[in-house]
Amino acid sequence: MNKTALLIGLLAMAATAAAQVDDGWDTTLTKGWIDQSDFDQFQQQAEQDYSHFRDSANARFARALSGQWQPFEVSKPAASPVKPSPKTPPVAPQQERAPQPVPQQLPAATVEPAEAPAAPQPRKMDPPAAPAEVEQAAVPFYNATLKMEVPRSSDLSRCTLPDLEEASVSRFWEALARIEMQGAIVQLTRQQRQYRLNDWGLYDMTSRLAQVLFPSDENRQVALTVFLLNQMEYDARMARTEKGLACMMAIRGNLYEVPFVTIGEVRYYIFMPHNGHYSLQGRLYTYTTTFESAIRAVDVELHEFPQFPRREAERAYHSQVDGKEVKIAANKSLMDFYSNYPQVDIAVYATAAVGADFAAAAERNFRPFVAGKSKMEGVAALLNFMHEGFDYATDQVQFGYEKPFFCEENFYYPKNDCEDRSILFSYLVRTLLGLDVVLVEYSDHVATAICFPDDDAFGDYYLINGKPYVVCDPTYIGAPVGMCMPQYKTPDTEVKVVRL
Repeated sequence: MNKTALLIGLLAMAATAAAQVDDGWDTTLTKGWIDQSDFDQFQQQAEQDYSHFRDSANARFARALSGQWQPFEVSKPAASPVKPSPKTPPVAPQQERAPQPVPQQLPAATVEPAEAPAAPQPRKMDPPAAPAEVEQAAVPFYNATLKMEVPRSSDLSRCTLPDLEEASVSRFWEALARIEMQGAIVQLTRQQRQYRLNDWGLYDMTSRLAQVLFPSDENRQVALTVFLLNQMEYDARMARTEKGLACMMAIRGNLYEVPFVTIGEVRYYIFMPHNGHYSLQGRLYTYTTTFESAIRAVDVELHEFPQFPRREAERAYHSQVDGKEVKIAANKSLMDFYSNYPQVDIAVYATAAVGADFAAAAERNFRPFVAGKSKMEGVAALLNFMHEGFDYATDQVQFGYEKPFFCEENFYYPKNDCEDRSILFSYLVRTLLGLDVVLVEYSDHVATAICFPDDDAFGDYYLINGKPYVVCDPTYIGAPVGMCMPQYKTPDTEVKVVRL
């Protein structure tokens, strides 16, 4: 156990014991064991120990930064796993649109295991903030303004970075450690909890704070971002490139279309201001020393729904299918957050937490499609909506790059493609009908497959863990439940099944 975790653990145990004494315990059992003055003295000593450890760690790390940085080759970004190829959605033959009653098992598919639970991480608590003279800073953050106490501008002005030589970066780190940034760190972690941000959201907020504190210097912005992330135990590093400093972060999971370097067994994804990393190639320079206690990889899964202030988008989604009207307005604040999100594994989009507003809107708008129907009839009705309710365009046509959608984004952008429809369709089937759904990935297409009650199979299906999963393709226009596109039925077709 590292010293930070030990000190925090001791503080937590002492606080728990003190609370229990105050909550009605028989004090004769605890007399002489602990009282408030003992706890206050212990807490003061623990805070002093923590402060000493932090200062020592920053001093040691600053010395390490002054050593010669090593060259590393920038690896090309991993390509998006699925790139839909048809510019128009395929249409099922009219004569084959009847339900597929005869089961037909498709060739075996590779089944991706469901995402394993996150490895236990040390409990992160607010480090004690030493009294310091501060100023107020306003940090714009997705339709909110975060009011934060930060070091005085006169103190920050002493944190200079005249060039990117190792000695200059080392002195910058030492200067940051001297001006007491703990107050800002406490506020960042509290804002993270208030807005229910994941680790990526915390990085986003931290980089925006750095932009406010050093508005005209991107290199100092990057260096401050890494400094703050390290103090919060995240495995982040600076790198020197031809374009300036870059922030490199260890990520839990995969990123696509983002360059990276590998140090030891850890892959560090590279980020630069204004997305300058997208064209990054060749060689960069960085250090191999890891900041003490910086052991957390950035988690990009959305286990909780971010609580941004709601601002409805200018255009609300509106359609009518099978005589049923669907109206859903997206939260523009959330859409802006998602637009800055790196491309991740498709399961992250499909399993991301949704907001209460969207969940209620989905229930209100789509429950009529399945009410009073059998499971298969309900799936067929939702599948028909996916075929008729959206206009189609590949990401390359609509955006010029690959951009899978989170569920809500389908109701914000004017068009969507196969993975977007499959992500939304899987959500609707799981929440409205309670059925198990998997995503089916081909080299240039994404569909879904559903496990029906009593292991019923209709038409084309994959056998997964001994159970039939019936193909349902939200982009194969007019195709009924159980119809797979002909080109994906051949034995040599590579198929990957993603469990949700």
